[in-house]
Order: sequence, then C-alpha cells, then structure tokens
Amino acid sequence: MGPAMLSDADLFGIVDAAGYHYTTDDRRAGAADSATYLPYTKLATGDNKYGQDKEVWYSEGTASFGYTDYRVNNNEGPNGASTGIGGVQSALDVANRLVKSYANSKRTHYIFQPAIGSFYEGAQYSHKELVSARDPWSGYLHYDAALYVLQQFTQFAKTGWENDTNTAGIWRTVPEASYSGVSGTENVDGSNGAPSYMTLADPAKRDFSTVVVNDSDQTKTYRIVAENLRLGSDPTMEVWETRAADAGQRYDANFKHLVDEIRPDGDGYYAYTVKPRSITTLTTLDKSADDSTDQRLPKSGARTVLDADASGKRADTRDAYLYADDFAYDEEGKVRVGKTFQPYLASRGNQPRYMVDQTGAWEVGGDGVLYQYMDQSMKDTAAWNKNSPNTTVGDFRWENYKASVDVSFPDPDGGLAALGVRQQKGMAISDAAYNLRIGPDGAWTFYEYGTVVKQGTVAAADGYRLAVEAKGAQVTAFLDGKAVATYDDPTPETEGRVKLGSGFQKTGFDNLKVERIDGYTPYAAAQMDNMDSAVSYEGTWSRKASFGDAMDWYRSTSTSTTAGASFTVPFRGTGIDVIGGNDASAVLDVYVDGALVARNAKTTATDKRLATYALRGLPNGRHEVRFVLKSGKLVLDALNTVSGHDVHGTVDTAPIRRALTDVGSLEQGGYTDDSWPVFAQARAAAKAAEGGQKGLDTVGVGQLVGRLRAAYDQLTLTEDAAQ
Repeated sequence: MGPAMLSDADLFGIVDAAGYHYTTDDRRAGAADSATYLPYTKLATGDNKYGQDKEVWYSEGTASFGYTDYRVNNNEGPNGASTGIGGVQSALDVANRLVKSYANSKRTHYIFQPAIGSFYEGAQYSHKELVSARDPWSGYLHYDAALYVLQQFTQFAKTGWENDTNTAGIWRTVPEASYSGVSGTENVDGSNGAPSYMTLADPAKRDFSTVVVNDSDQTKTYRIVAENLRLGSDPTMEVWETRAADAGQRYDANFKHLVDEIRPDGDGYYAYTVKPRSITTLTTLDKSADDSTDQRLPKSGARTVLDADASGKRADTRDAYLYADDFAYDEEGKVRVGKTFQPYLASRGNQPRYMVDQTGAWEVGGDGVLYQYMDQSMKDTAAWNKNSPNTTVGDFRWENYKASVDVSFPDPDGGLAALGVRQQKGMAISDAAYNLRIGPDGAWTFYEYGTVVKQGTVAAADGYRLAVEAKGAQVTAFLDGKAVATYDDPTPETEGRVKLGSGFQKTGFDNLKVERIDGYTPYAAAQMDNMDSAVSYEGTWSRKASFGDAMDWYRSTSTSTTAGASFTVPFRGTGIDVIGGNDASAVLDVYVDGALVARNAKTTATDKRLATYALRGLPNGRHEVRFVLKSGKLVLDALNTVSGHDVHGTVDTAPIRRALTDVGSLEQGGYTDDSWPVFAQARAAAKAAEGGQKGLDTVGVGQLVGRLRAAYDQLTLTEDAAQ
C-alpha cells in the first residue's frame, strides 16, 4: 500500500492513513529514491513528490502476553534471574515496539489487537490484552501492568488527534532524539542493552519528555541536552519509573513512581542511569503534585464461578442450577443506552447472554428462540476458522453437571444440532470433550471430542431435547429424557464449559439448563497460575513466560525433569488439580500438611489445560500440599482448587467402609518405617470420612478408597517379619 500511494496520485489523495503490522521496520527495496524504499517513512514525513504527510499506523499491535503479575516470577534471565516486567512479549516489549516502530517507520498510532479481552480463555490468542474482562457474571476485571508502561508515554505528553488548524497543542515526536537498537522486528528483544528511547515535545517548545526503555539486565546511562527549546527559568526534570518490585515489596511498589529530580550540569546535559528491566520517563513537566499521575489502577475483585438461579441472572449457590437461559430475558428489564431505554435484546443486537460465537451467526429471534442463521452459502468460504457453527457459554471451572437444551430444525434443508460439555479450549464443537449431535432424521452420534463413542437412530422429528451428564469419569447422553449412551472415560477431561453447535442451516435452541448433580462437586472454586507468588519451588525448574503458548494459562509454564524437584501450594478446600500438558512420564510423591499421602503416584497423559493429577477427599479447610517429582517430566501450567462448601445431596460412603474392612486391623509391628506411615495416614483419613465429612463428594470417596488400597498394596514387611 505504501509504494502504491507514493506512485498513484489519486490513491494518495483519497487515503488518510496507512497501516501495517507484525514488523516495526519500514520496507527497504530498490533505490533510495524509489517508491519501494522507506515508503512509510516518506508518507509520514511528507518527504515525497506530493510534499504532504499521511498518518502511518501500527495496525494490529499486541499487548503484553499473559499477566505481568505472574510473568515477574519467571527465571528466564541470566543465571535463572527474573526478567521482571520485561522479556519477549512483555510489557517492556510493547514499549520497545512503540519506540522502534516510530524510530524505524515513523508510526505514531498503535492499535491493540485486542486492548480488552472479553472472550472465553482457550479460544484463539487468549491472554494478549491490556484489560481482561471475561466474566460478566462476576464483574472481574484485570488491569495489566502494561497500562502503567503505556502511561509512561501518555501521561507525560499531550497525545491524541490534532485539529485542522494545528492548535490543539498535541505534542510532536522528535525524530532526532528518538532511536531504537533493540533486536527483532515483531517480538522485539531488548536484552542486548542497545539504546531505545523516544522524545516528545510541546509544540510551543516549553516542555519535553524522553521515554527510555531498558529491557536488559544492565544499567544504562543517558545524557540529554535540550536545544532550540524554551524551558524557562526552572529546567528541572522529574524522573518517573516503572519496573518490577524489589524483594519484600508489594507487587506494584515500583510502578509509575517518581524516583528523582535532576538538573542539567555545567555543560547543559542532564544525566541519569536507568535501572535494568525498566521504563523511565525524564520530563520537564511538573507532575509530582498531580494526583492523576500517581493514581493506581483498580484492584481486581473476586473471580466468582458462574453459579446462577433458574433465570440465569442472579447468583444462587443453593439451588439446583449452575446456569439457565430461556432466551426471553424477561428478568432483565430494559437497559439504558445513552439517554434512552431499550429492551434487553435490542440493546445488544439480539445477542444471547454470556455466549461467545466461535463460528456462525447466533441471534435470538422474535419468538425467544436462539437461532444459528448461517446457511449453506457460507459453508465453503475459506473463513479464518473453518469449523461448523458453534458457540460457547459458561465457566471453565465447571466440573460435574448435566447440560440440556431443546433443539429444532426450521430449515427445509434439514441440519444438525449439537450439545457439548467440558470444553476448555478450541474453536469447534469437537473441542467439547463430550458432545451429542443429531439431525431431524433421528440419526445421532455421541463423541469424545471428534471420536465416535456410540451411534444410533430415534424417530425422525422436528425437534428433540438433548442432554449430556458428566460426573467424574462417567458421561451419559440423553435424548428426550432417555439415556442412549454411557461412557466411562479412562482418562477423563474433568472441567469446562458448554457448547452448542449446528450445521450450515438455520437451527433453533431453547431452554438451556446447566444443573448440579447430587453427590458431586459442581466446580473448582479457584485457580492459581504456576507463576503465582503463592506457589513456591525447590530444585531445578524452567519457568517460561516468553513465547508462551496461547493454550497455556496466561502463556506460562513451569517445567522440571529433575528428580527431587518440588513445588508447594497453600489452599483452602478439599482437593486440588495439577493442570498442564503432560506425557504421563511424571511420577510424584504427594505430601499434605507434611504427611506423605501418595507414594509414586502416576500422572496422566493430558493435553493443555487438563488435569494430569487430581487430589480429592481431603478434610475441608486450610492445607499445604507439596508435590515432589520422583522421575519423568512434569509441566505445571495451573492449579485448580476445590471447595468444601459446594456439594449438594447425599454421598455414598459405603465404598470406604468396604475398603476398611478389606484391609483389616493391621498393626505396625512387621512393616517398614518407609511403608507404614503412608498406610496409617490413608487408613486414618478413610476412617474419618466413613461416616461422611464436610465437602466430601463421590469423587473424593473414590480417591480415599484408591489411596487406602494403594498404600495397603505398597506395605513392605521388615526383614525379620519376612523370614
């Protein structure tokens, strides 16, 4: 586009701005005076045959990847040190992109893709935003520290759009005092310690600010001289800095804070030494008394699980529902839009509540039914996501539940309707771990992901009620209230959202319900990232944040292949899941509150975001769990914890009593000091739970029995007893 605009006067005349992305640099092809050599610089500066300048934008810029809160705990720096708020794809990387894309291609506008992440995690490109707003039911918002980094530019200059007469006072960039030598053109890397700085100046020449980015592990001293400016009688510069906290400080202690005031030396130079892994703004503005400059970003509130009443609107942890939607929204009332009030659906373009379309056109019709409208004409259009239409709803922490929905087929060409459960990631209906699909001819198929579990046929009809119930490792599919397939998954996916799907025909969905299952924990109460400061590590771990996979939570993982390496997690509840993409080679010893509860525990081969090991059946309360790697490789992505307050209905503890009877009343006498304590602990835990205990569910019963039998089988006789 740049060379075309420089070569075509008509095109140049009608285009106001040119944008391109995924590189900070300009094009360099052909002779220096050709349209293909530095075309965007020539557009931006007016150094072209038209003598006019155009806006040049970075049209699809990324924010920091993951959460800066977590990535500060990486060990990717020299000798295993943290890179703080820096490193590739970090908040400082974003700052370097701004500087380098201006220095090398004169771009003055950076468009975030996205600035706000408001789609469910696990879809494409999650965790690359400035603000995360993914749970409208909880109001949870996360403001990333990258916002402080951006404020190091925007709060020390007047930025924005200039008016037609150039009198709005918007500050100008100063190309002679802007430069970047950091490596890379997309994911830029400042670890080489090269200079990287941008200068902005008041058009009246009374003030200026120089923003310095140092994403290296070295200190860097800058000297600045102000020429052709009118700074007045007080040339003092304030120095504002953002970097990671020092040891013992709160996380945001060093974010956008005033660290110094400096004056020019006898030669007229300001000098300042910039700390490693920081962004520093040196400004002649007096911002020290400005409350807005010192203002902190809002703190994140509780990220509560979606557990609503039968209307789907109000939180209710006591009833039988996790969520419901009849798509009529009588309970919502009218919504204020500007100075008017509109019906709920009209105010949102007939979009259903809490749903995220992955493919297709999903809207609520005038009859209060959710329809997927995309037809056969859109089937083979080479769309970005080449999947059949599907939409997702719910909470990634949902575990044991029954989802059901009415489906109908108003399209004369027929169609397909699908219902899936326990979806964690992906953009297709087959990314729901267990899904049931049916057409108007009555032919149905039950899948684990995209693999057929069972098929059958019922009578042809204009509509059906589909249901899928997932409890522990057992999943059952229902048609019109009748169970048609039950699957006991040897390696189950245990958590995730609900999906609806269709073919490329108009298809109806109504009366969606997501219900608890008596005797089972409905959801995990909380999640901790592997780089959460609450998780402590011992031994050798690679704690990776740069170039992280979008399918890993917050694009970070901690990995070890060293026997004896361990991590410790404090939590409140009755159980915890170890989440991560693993190959089943890891063997663990598991300690709870200092006691060994599982020796040589096996892990499961799992895809990303799934549990490779689950611990259940603990007494409800505070615990500290330590996982020790005995052998193999363990990838830790996140940890989900289970609360003891959420189990409804009765729990059958007869399996515990049978297991206690089977192991009998052994005494320690003839068993080794190595094997006996594990058995004694497992037996005591089983005895404490045999009459029921708060928070114990059916999965916990199974695990208590499993740990008791495993400990019994691992009992080893002493040499004397064996003779």
